[in-house]
Amino acid sequence: MPRTRNALQCFQTGTSSPTSTAPENHVRRVGYSARCVPILHRYPDGAETSLGFDFISRWLHEYRPGKEFRIVVSGGTCSVLLLRNRTSTRDIDIYCDDAIQLQDVLAAGRACPNSVHWPVNWINAEMVAYVLNNEGCERLFQNSVAQGIMMYSSANFKAYGADWRFQLVGKIRRAYDAYLDHEPSPKDLYDAVDILHILNVKDGRNQRSSEMKKWYYYGYRMGPREVEYINEAYWQKFGRIGIDEEDKK
Repeated sequence: MPRTRNALQCFQTGTSSPTSTAPENHVRRVGYSARCVPILHRYPDGAETSLGFDFISRWLHEYRPGKEFRIVVSGGTCSVLLLRNRTSTRDIDIYCDDAIQLQDVLAAGRACPNSVHWPVNWINAEMVAYVLNNEGCERLFQNSVAQGIMMYSSANFKAYGADWRFQLVGKIRRAYDAYLDHEPSPKDLYDAVDILHILNVKDGRNQRSSEMKKWYYYGYRMGPREVEYINEAYWQKFGRIGIDEEDKK
């Protein structure tokens, strides 16, 4: 019988793949001893994040042989490994459109040796509920893989950066909401500016607000005030605006 449970069901119940028979704390067989992994008493930096991916790859190779795994990563991990505008992140937020693969990757993360002291839930799937519960995110996985920005790659395990468009409108939303609450979120604002610049350089032009409104859930809800807010921050860094509002021409 095919295993067709959707990702949200597995995520909510905390269950894993029906074939998960390996002990998650069995580390020696995948080539790791405690001294191979740094002891963390803080959030992981880029090198430690990559080492975490390496451990996952080895675990999957040992306990899920012959399978290829692909995940999408968003948030702070992209800031550390791709944008390089911060040195560490509190967790790795992942998504996969295959519920079984997602649970296997999470099981590999939980198998990281206890002696390592990784932060609780150092790898998690909080993004799953958001993607499945919000209109417009149906093709996030496919779009992210097609974008082709690789954060980690081995023979059996690949981690892709989430679609920049998805990340940008989400960062703008969080940064602007924090501003309205009088609790500024500089990390989200800086991320939004850097991601916007990446897209502008790639396209050879500013982004257009009318097009951004078609980007995922938060894009639909982006208005002129959010555009003005991010443009002001973009101007401060690059000396010009980064989003064109056609209705203001």
